[in-house]
Parts: sequence; C-alpha cells; structure tokens
Amino acid sequence: MTLDLNHDWQVRASDLGSSQDQEQTLCEQADGWLPCSLPCDVHMPLLAAGQIPEPLEADHVLALEWIEEKAWWFRKSFTLTEEHLAYRDIVLELDGLDVEADCFVNHVHVGHHRSAFYPLRQEIKSHVRLGANMLMVRLTAGPERYGHDLPEGLKQYASVEEHSLEGRRGDRRRIFLRKPQYVFGWDWAPRLASCGITGSAKIHFYNHLVFPSLQVCTLKIETSAFLSFSLEIENLSPFITQEAAILVQVFDQEQCVLQIEKITCLQAGVNFIELEANLAHPKLWWPNGIGAPYLYTCKAMVQSDRETAVYPAFQFGVRTIRLDQSQINVLERLFAIVVNGRRIFCKGANWVPADSIYARVKPEKYTLLVREAVEANFNMFRVWGGGCYEQEQFYRLCDEHGMLIWQDFMFSCALYPDQEEWFVGEIRRELEYQTKRLRNHACLALWCGNNENHWIYYHRLQNNAQLFHGKTIYNRLAPEIIRKNCPQIPYWNSSPFGGAEPNANEIGDQHHWHEGMMNPDMQKRITPEAFNHLKAKFVSEFGYIGPCVKSSIQKYYGRHAIRPNDNIWRLHTNTFEKNTVAAGIRRHYRDPETITLDEYLLYAGLCQGLMYGYALEALRFLPHCSGALFWMYNDTWGETGWSVLDYYAARKIAYYFVKRAFVPVQLVLRATNNRVSVLGINETPSFYHLDLEYGSIAYSGQERQTQWTTVNLKPLSRRLLFSFPLPDKDPRRFCCFVLPNQDLPPALLRQTEWRNLQLVKPALEISEFAVEGGTIRFVIKTDVYAHAVHFNLGTEIKPSDEYFDLLPGASKRITCTSASAAALPENIIPASVYSF
Repeated sequence: MTLDLNHDWQVRASDLGSSQDQEQTLCEQADGWLPCSLPCDVHMPLLAAGQIPEPLEADHVLALEWIEEKAWWFRKSFTLTEEHLAYRDIVLELDGLDVEADCFVNHVHVGHHRSAFYPLRQEIKSHVRLGANMLMVRLTAGPERYGHDLPEGLKQYASVEEHSLEGRRGDRRRIFLRKPQYVFGWDWAPRLASCGITGSAKIHFYNHLVFPSLQVCTLKIETSAFLSFSLEIENLSPFITQEAAILVQVFDQEQCVLQIEKITCLQAGVNFIELEANLAHPKLWWPNGIGAPYLYTCKAMVQSDRETAVYPAFQFGVRTIRLDQSQINVLERLFAIVVNGRRIFCKGANWVPADSIYARVKPEKYTLLVREAVEANFNMFRVWGGGCYEQEQFYRLCDEHGMLIWQDFMFSCALYPDQEEWFVGEIRRELEYQTKRLRNHACLALWCGNNENHWIYYHRLQNNAQLFHGKTIYNRLAPEIIRKNCPQIPYWNSSPFGGAEPNANEIGDQHHWHEGMMNPDMQKRITPEAFNHLKAKFVSEFGYIGPCVKSSIQKYYGRHAIRPNDNIWRLHTNTFEKNTVAAGIRRHYRDPETITLDEYLLYAGLCQGLMYGYALEALRFLPHCSGALFWMYNDTWGETGWSVLDYYAARKIAYYFVKRAFVPVQLVLRATNNRVSVLGINETPSFYHLDLEYGSIAYSGQERQTQWTTVNLKPLSRRLLFSFPLPDKDPRRFCCFVLPNQDLPPALLRQTEWRNLQLVKPALEISEFAVEGGTIRFVIKTDVYAHAVHFNLGTEIKPSDEYFDLLPGASKRITCTSASAAALPENIIPASVYSF
C-alpha cells in the first residue's frame, strides 16, 4: 500500500540560522505559510502569491538572491488509520530534496538528507500515530553550509562565469552540493538557486514482501530474442523463509507473448533471482529514422501465502547496444554506438533542464520538446552533466520515439571532493539509485562519468594527478556500479575523453570549442567551412549563438520595450557571445550597423542556421565520424544563445537548418582539389535507386550545365558515390548542385558568402493551397534561385520546412500544422532574402 503525499503542502521562510530546535515553534505558527503542491521549488509559491515577479523576465532574477539566503520549511499534515498502522514497516519516501534536508515527523527529527539526486527513504513507524500526523522538512539552497567561499587553495576546483552584469554567476561551493549545478549560473543560465521538494512524497506500507527491483535485458537476438529477468525480492520476516510463486509476463499490446513461472524459497532478507526465456519472432526497438521503436510491457508479481507484491508494469524494448571502438589503424579507433548489430550515426544535441526552475517543467513541455526533436530527425540527446537526471516521463518519451540517450552523471567543470568519505558515500547511493532507475529504458545508450572534468584538469594537473579529485568516482566507482547494475549499457569516463589526452581526434569523443566558437580569432568562429577539416570520431559538443524569434524576446522583456544592447538585452545574451553575432552577420549578409531589429533577428538566425547546418553535414561527411551532437537543443530561459528551440519552445530559424542536415536520406557535396565529391547517406532499411542530375546552374536560372548519372543507396549506408570537376564559373553567379529524381532534397554547394552573390528578387508563387482541420498544405514555386524562403506565420503554426533555398524553376510541397485551426491564415505571403 502507498499513501500519496503530493498535495496540500505549505511553505514558509525563516532565517538561515533557524535550527532543528525551532521546528515545532515554526510548525505551530499560523501566519506566513503559502500553499503549494509537489513538485515544488520555493520560487513557485512565491510567484503564485505575487510576492516575487516572474524570475525569468527582464532583470528580475538579479533581485531574487535573497531567496537562497533563507531556510525554507515545508509542512504537510496526513492522516493514518488503524489499517495503516497495522503494517510491519511504514517507510517515508521523499524524492528531489533540494537540498540539505532535515525531516521531522510529529516534531521528531528522523533524518538529514544531502542529495536531490536520490530519495530519502526512512522507516517512521515508531514516530507516527493514529489520526492526524505532521511532516516538516527544512531545506536550503545549500552553499551557506560551506561558508562564503571555498578556502583559497580550493578555488581552482570549480569553473564559474564571472561577469558584473549577469550578477554572481557560478558558485565554487557547488562541488559539495548534490543538486543541479547550473542553478548557480552558467554561460547560458542565470543564477537562480533552486530550493524545494522537487520530486514526489509518499508513504509505503509493507508486511511480508517488498519487490523493489526488476531488470529486463536482451542478451542476444537471432530468430528469437534471448531475455534475462533479474529480480530483487525482500522477505521482511527476519527469522523465517517463505515459499513464493513468481510470475513474469511480457505483453505485446494486450496479448501475453511470454510467461515465466517459478516456485522459490525466499530466504530472510534480500533475494536475487535470475530468470531467462526466449521471445519468439521479436519486434525490435530501433532509433528514430532507422526503424520502429517497438516496446513491450513487462508485468511481474511474487505471491506467498502471506502476501502478494506486484512490481509496477513498465515498457521495455528488445534491443542490444554496445560501443564499437574497433581499431581503424594503429593510431585511431572508432567511437560508434551499435544497436541490434547496426552501427548508428548519432544525430542530435545536448539536453539541458527545460527551465531555470526545473521543478516546474510540466509533462506537456517534455512531450513538445521530444516531439520537436523527432520532427528534426534527431536520434540522440546527450543529457548534460551539469543539469539533472530527468523525470521519468522524459525517458518514457525517448523510449516511445526512438531517441537514444547519452546520460552523463551529474558532475561538470569542476573537481569534486572524493577525498571526503561522506561525499563518496553520497555518490555511491546516487549512482546505485539512478542506474537501477534508468536501466530498463530502451533509449539508454551510454553512461558517461562527467562533463569536461578530465579535459579541463588534464591540462592543469597532468603533472600532479593526485589532485585530480573526482577520479575515484569516474574511474572506479561508476564502472563498478554499472558493471553490477546494468553491464549491458556502455560506460565512458568523461566527455570529451579518449586518446593521448582528452579531446583527441584519434580516439573517443570531442568538444569542438577552442578551434570554433571559443577561438579568439573571430574569423574562425564564423567560418562554417572550417568544419571540413575536422578529424573527430564523435563530436559531442560544438555550438554557435543566435537570437530567439521576436515574440519570445518580447516575452522575456515583459512589460518593457525591446531595446537592443540595453541591460535586459545584455543580461539575456550568452556570456560567450562576445560580438560574434554581429561579426557573422557582417561576413555572411550585411553590415550590422545599417539594419533594423527585424533584419538583425533574421540575419543572425540565418547565420546560426548556416553554421549548424554546414557543420552537421561536414561531420556526416567524415568517413570515420559516428556522431554529431551540437550544443544545445533547448534552453532554461530566454536568451540569445546556443539553442534551436528557445525557452518558450519556439523554433528558432536554425531549427530548420538542423532538420535538413539530419534528413535520413541525403546527398552532401564538398569541394576539394577542384572536384566536387558527392556523399550518399541512407539511414533507413529501404533501398534507393536514384537518377541524379548534377552540375552547375546560374542563380538567375539562365544557364544550366548538367549531366546525369544513376546511383544506388543501400540500406543503412554512407559512402562516396562519385565526383565531378568543380565548374570554372563565377561563384557570385553560379552554384553546384545534385538533384535526385525522387522526392529527396537537392544537394547544393556555394563557393562564396551570401552577401557576395548576385541574386535577384524571385517571383514566389503559392499553389494548391488547402486547409483541413489544423493543417495547411500548399506548393511554393520560384522562377530564379530563392534563398531562405519563409512565411512569417508566427510560432503557433509550424511549417514542415522554412528558411530553405529553391533552385531556379523548382517547387516544394509544404505542410503547416497548428494546435488551433483558428490560428491558420486564409492565405500565405512568402518571402526570401535576396538583397545584400
């Protein structure tokens, strides 16, 4: 039996100095309490009560640091009956205690809990009574426990963002706090320190049996799938055995396709039981774009003559997964995820918490964000190590949509105090919990020890490795726990990692920053062709900064008028921007001093799209590269930053460039040594026989010099198809192209910046316009080359493609969807970019 405690809580503040001794006095105070329900960060009831403004609007966040300078008390009354009290064990479970929690039941201190990353579970039977009971929890943001700052000798332990306008971004004391690290500020996030019960609260009642754990593994796939089932069952009777019947069932929709029954003798305490079975003719789970992400349902129960314990039903996928690090040559190795024996090119981005107040992310937002990634042809998220282990719904959605997960453990850009015994104990409990919680998800592809710690401190400590605090966690503890709890999931020590030094080209994954967006040479930041020279085996971070759409900017300006370069503008601009956006506009489109705000947002968005789209194509072009994850997919607040979906889940212009770069069947062109190489990509199980027109065409459409050839794209293949001479044409007037005869996108190759091209205004025509329910369908056609064709439909209407180019005389079929049919326009006025 379980009693839900998520509703009808109250919260109030007190001085940080308030202690356990004051709990009863505070609890009995009638005034000062705000109503709330779980999950709850203290900013949420304060906002609901009108005591603070929306923290993520304007510059409000700068005035809210007082919240982390208080202790916050949560109280909840609950009622227990004689039936409840008759149980042998009564266990309180509080999840997401952020952070340094003291818990009281009926004014008795029952435990201190230091982590938001695994739940407190505390036996409370001796502290509860018949009828009304009171639960109190004291929490703080956490840093105050460690003074105003770390000792001088420890200040190198954590990276921080120090910038006067952004306030106090970063806090070195975070290394001691097991909570999301980004809440103290990052280059893309304000300091908005979390505090609250950010998960659920419940009381469990047990008599004789507890069934805490069940793991399903796919051992091997042939004509049947060989499955193993690992059960953990606890016999609560301390002196006796129990005869028990175990039943495990696998369902395909409503049909039971596998059933295992076993009679066993349960010893006192914990019992580990291993079962194996063959599932005939299995339907496999595949990543998005490669096949269907099929899911089965597992149900299990254990029954003795005293009690029946039922494990919660869950979905799982039949799939195998491994990390292929086969040797390429004596110096290089692959770094490739292999699913069901097929090597996968991982396409996607880094995922960060979807709100600076992570407790208020609703299920609808998770659904929208995952679906938008599927629409953009992603097959992987990297859950970044400075955020949080996400809610269960996120992983379920990724299971359902074929989205692989690279899961960092929550350590980022810092040394962590593994010389402290208490800290290592906390991490052991955290990793034990999270590996067991997530291991049945088909989406889980890779565990990773941390974000950038090996890379950062290799350069600082390579001659003093004993000071590399945290190595015990990543190099010993994590592999040990994964080996025990989920050995079928690969583990990688860090990101980036591999080779003679972390971030090497030859082995492992790479973060492409110092030669890209964070290079002091501005031209290297804004030149997409630089990505042609990469030799990485898997790029797990790179990025380029671009603004939100105007409607989102107005949302985070609140009641203020938008004024570029005012305090609000600068506060909501990434700290690594450093004039890069204007420089990109100048190189590729226009002199930024002469343009309007609307033009700035258009050209800046196109530049971000150009950098992402070209870079992702370049990485797919590399013969031994097996992954391209850009930084980053989503945002915690509205800003000019890395993401392609902004905080309000509006698509930025770059979203469409990424979607096109990740198309499962695609041709990519690159010029080397006066020849144009044509790469063919087919990530689907289908065979493609293509007739291709290739050559050069004038942007005006008046000259077209082409030839024809035939090629085959085998299923799940990526290879060079052919090459042809680079035409000796004026790059301002001509481009190269390859045009398939099927409904596949053309491949285009430009040889100079957009601002140098001699484009003329196209005559864009809309035809076959039809509205049905919440959908518009139409065809767009042009007479001459049309660049960045767009429709200005607002964020509520989502075209299947936008900001795309059309060859002279070409047409394209577009589908637009909207949640509200009333939002659909009666006509569409297309636009393009042609005057530089």
